[in-house]
Amino acid sequence: MFYATPSVASVFPSFGDSKGQTPVTISGEHFFNSSLAFCSFGGSQVPLQSVISSTKLTCKSPGSMTAGAVAVEVSFNGFDVSSSGITFLYTNSVALHSISSSEAPSSGRTLLTIHGTDFFVSTESHCKFGNQTVPALYQSRDTVV
Repeated sequence: MFYATPSVASVFPSFGDSKGQTPVTISGEHFFNSSLAFCSFGGSQVPLQSVISSTKLTCKSPGSMTAGAVAVEVSFNGFDVSSSGITFLYTNSVALHSISSSEAPSSGRTLLTIHGTDFFVSTESHCKFGNQTVPALYQSRDTVV
């Protein structure tokens, strides 16, 4: 049976903790359900979580021994793997040390300064408070607001 060669166009988010388990949405072409399908992060294979459409699927990143960029590819026959070269960046685990603010009313909208280690510049960075996710602004490797 002939299948069109799958390709990866983008991943979101484009980075995650080196411990793994980051839910990643992969966009591309020629995706379909298959019991042989997998995602590859730098050669480490993980099963697909779900195929959302012929152009979108989800996987969880595997753990990595080191921080750095790896290619993300897909296979649907268990053998042939795409070769698109789109990357996912493994980062060191962020450690939080303190959170400070002049005041923090329960209504929210308060600027918080968060101190820790291993923050990095990204338009995808965010903070999560309960079920609420808000953008984070990088100030330095050890401070975000």
